[in-house]
Amino acid sequence: MPPDTPTPTTRALARRLLAITQAEASDSPKHAVINITERLRVALTRVAGADSFASLLRRTVVLAKAEVPALSSVKVGADGGLSGLHDLPTNAAAAADENAALAIATHLLELLTTFIGTPLTIKLIHSAWPDISFDTYQAGTEDEA
Repeated sequence: MPPDTPTPTTRALARRLLAITQAEASDSPKHAVINITERLRVALTRVAGADSFASLLRRTVVLAKAEVPALSSVKVGADGGLSGLHDLPTNAAAAADENAALAIATHLLELLTTFIGTPLTIKLIHSAWPDISFDTYQAGTEDEA
């Protein structure tokens, strides 16, 4: 797999988080990915600080833009929040919104796994979504190693 290419397991987890987050608030994929990044920002800044999360999210956005060029207007604010996501073309199909959201969520999870490992990534995710089991993700990741 080329560098900066997320694993299928990470992509599946990102899809799952997007679906869960969308269902919780009957939201669009764009709103769901903002919710995901905010939940992970809160969890990660407790242990690594706001600057670390902002750096991680900036790298995430660079990787996601390479995958989905329509994300060119997306930026990371000084507070580690996403901006410009709502500036995606309004005539874009729902599938395009979903692909953009999936790219951001997937690359964020992949970078977290790369930098802090699967066990800590699972703990962070679990702290943000305490009612969800991630056993499949752990098993899938171990199989890929």
